[in-house]
Amino acid sequence: MKKTPLMILLSAAGISLSPFVLADGGKPDAPLTATANVKADKAEKAEKAIHAMLDQWHNDAARADRAYFDKLTENAVFIGTDPDERWTRAEFIKWSEPFFQRGKAWTFHVRQRHLKPDFSGKWAWFDEQLDTDLGLCQASGVVVLTAKGWKIDHYQLSISVKNELIEPLKKLTAELPAAKKTP
Repeated sequence: MKKTPLMILLSAAGISLSPFVLADGGKPDAPLTATANVKADKAEKAEKAIHAMLDQWHNDAARADRAYFDKLTENAVFIGTDPDERWTRAEFIKWSEPFFQRGKAWTFHVRQRHLKPDFSGKWAWFDEQLDTDLGLCQASGVVVLTAKGWKIDHYQLSISVKNELIEPLKKLTAELPAAKKTP
């Protein structure tokens, strides 16, 4: 008895696993249906909107535009490069104030970015490689679709270190105090 792949059965039943991509990342064997075309268009628009929001977020920081903080959800968390840098949105705004007051916060230029949307189309993971004031950094985060568009819910920034530099770096950081413990 010939086994029919699950994707074909779901497709025949009119069930889509993702508005962004096929679950297996492959291309369909058959032409896209009208519904699939609409979903693909919606997915493409969402991806463009996410990229545009993230690019503008970085531009806002470079110009010390307070619209930067509007791109964070109310419950957003920002994790910086220092072991003690884990901020809620409110804490991050307070910490950032001196940078924004001087008229230039920080400058991040995106080398590359990857998006991975969830199946519902309401949130996505991303990672990006950045040229920054700190040197080469990498970041990852989660964006969510809100009534006001895409917003950052979680962002984690880290400084990139080549593997061959890990041992000397470990010696430099061995004396650092432990990060603050959370209650």
